[in-house]
Amino acid sequence: MISNRVQSILAFTLSRCLYFGLGISFIINKSNNLSIISTFLGFIIGYFILYFLTKKNYYDFFNTLIGKIIITLLSLYIVNYCAIAFDILSSNFYLTNTPNILIVLPFFILIGYGVKCGLPTISRLSEILIIISVSIIILIVITFIPNINSNNYFPIIFQENNFLLSTLSTTVFSTTPIIILLSLIKDYNSKSILKGYIFGSLSIFFILISIIGIFGSSLANLYRYPEYKLLQQVTLFDFLEKQENFLAIIWFIDLLITALLSSYAVKKATNNKFNIISIIFILISYIFFINNYQNALFLYNNTSFILLVFLIISIFIKKKKAT
Repeated sequence: MISNRVQSILAFTLSRCLYFGLGISFIINKSNNLSIISTFLGFIIGYFILYFLTKKNYYDFFNTLIGKIIITLLSLYIVNYCAIAFDILSSNFYLTNTPNILIVLPFFILIGYGVKCGLPTISRLSEILIIISVSIIILIVITFIPNINSNNYFPIIFQENNFLLSTLSTTVFSTTPIIILLSLIKDYNSKSILKGYIFGSLSIFFILISIIGIFGSSLANLYRYPEYKLLQQVTLFDFLEKQENFLAIIWFIDLLITALLSSYAVKKATNNKFNIISIIFILISYIFFINNYQNALFLYNNTSFILLVFLIISIFIKKKKAT
């Protein structure tokens, strides 16, 4: 049994996991200054979708054959994203001369060990790491606020297609990973999950406001990781520097917890045949995505639509949660 507090923590993490390295830069690229409005709207839509989702009995559905197939595919996709994001973060900023295999292999080993320990261990780990994550987020927000220039929010240029895509992407990025959590908990608490979603979404929203307010959308569009680049250029109290390393820590925490939950969902859906599936998956992930920039770029540009399929399927599942 996972406590309501842990459910909130896990929902907080899952609602954020697709933004660093993917969501934030993608949304800014599509809607520029309007990304603030589109993101806010996307989070509101996501809240009502998640409210609807938490009224359904996903635990029972994902114990059926079709449910196991859906959650396995979704989980493997998100684990693959986590591995790519971890590799890009490490190879671009820290281990520039290290082969990709030496970066991602320890990550997969850590995930395998965590899955072997089970869901209670993953839950306890999330309770510990959330303290570090939230503390760093507060520190980052404090750093950003004095550097914001309101002039950077203008001019606002409306492009209908990009605005709609940005709103859709925000909704999908923040809600779809939480479906994995719903598949793992039999009697999940709707209020706890929604609470975690709200705080997770607000943390991303404040970071997005800060990026636009400090860089402006034009400059932010030049960077693949605007949140990381931003922290390279600001200091706290004129002496605390290298804060981008703090961002890397919370990014790794989000990726780790997300990958652990997703991998555990695969193990549960495949009746503990995780070892065989994980070996095959690691080979496919490394050969076709981690070690292939073009395929990774394809995922970057199409993740919104791929995850939208899983979200639509989840919405139209007819089984209701028992009251």
